[in-house]
Amino acid sequence: TKKRPSAKPRPEKPMKKVKKSVEQQPSQSGAKERQTRMIRQSTEEPSPGGEGAGGSNLAGMENSRDFRRGRQLGKGQFAEVVVAHGTDGREYAMKLVSAGGKVQLERYERECRLHRMAADHGISPPVVSTWINQKKGHIVMEMVRGPSFKELSAEPELHQDKARMALDKIHKLHSIVMGTGAEALSPSEAKNSMIEQLLAEQHAGSTATGALATSVGILHLDLNKMDNIMWDEHAQEPFVIDYGLSCTLADRLRKDMAAHTRCSSLALTLTLNPPLQ
Repeated sequence: TKKRPSAKPRPEKPMKKVKKSVEQQPSQSGAKERQTRMIRQSTEEPSPGGEGAGGSNLAGMENSRDFRRGRQLGKGQFAEVVVAHGTDGREYAMKLVSAGGKVQLERYERECRLHRMAADHGISPPVVSTWINQKKGHIVMEMVRGPSFKELSAEPELHQDKARMALDKIHKLHSIVMGTGAEALSPSEAKNSMIEQLLAEQHAGSTATGALATSVGILHLDLNKMDNIMWDEHAQEPFVIDYGLSCTLADRLRKDMAAHTRCSSLALTLTLNPPLQ
C-alpha cells in the first residue's frame, strides 16, 4: 500500500492591525501636563532656609505656584530682586540667587537663616517663603516701600534721625544673642565667653563648637553699599536687607584664628627648615 503524502500545514493569516479609536489614544496635552508635573515635583523643593532653618513660611504660600514674577527691582553680580505677586493679592520682594553648586547652596542656606534671625529681632523685613527651583534659591520677603539710604544721603541734614535709627539697628544686629544658655548673658558677656571657648578649642586643637560660640552676633559685611539699608515709609523705620555675604561673629573669628594658625605654622616651618640658598 502506498502512503499518502502528509498535508502541508496552512500558513496562518496575519492579523489585521486595529486602529485605536480617538478615545483609546492618549491625549498629547495630558501627557505634557503629567510630564510638567513630574518635572516640577523633582526640581522644586522647600528650601532648607524654610521650616527647617529658623522659621515658618507665612501666609500659607510656599513655592513658585503661589507667586507670579513681576518687574525687576534690582540686579547685582550674584542675585536679582523682582516683584512677586502673591495669590493673596499682595506684592512682595523676591530675591533669586544661584544654588546649584555646593558652595552656592551653603551660602543660600546661610543667607536664609541669618535673614530670618534678623527679621525675628525687627532688623530686617519678615521672610514670607523660601524654596529652591531649577538650581535657583528664592527668598520672598515683605516689600519695603521707601527710599534707600543711598538716596537719603543726597540730603543728609534732613535725615539725621533716620540715620541714628539705622545705626541702632546695625548695633542690634551685631549684638543678637541666640542659642541655649545664651539668653542669661548680656551681649558683651556672651561675646567674651565665645572668645574664651574659641581660644580653648584652638589650644586643644579641636574643631568642635559649643552652642554659645555659634550664637552671638551677625556681621552683615556689605553695609558699605547704602542700598542695603531701606527706609520704610509705612512703618517709619529702617530695615537692613541682603544677607548674601553675612556670617556670624563666631564664624568670622574662627576663620581668622584658623588663618592665624596656618601663618604661624608656616613661619615656624620656615624657621626650623630654611630654604636652601
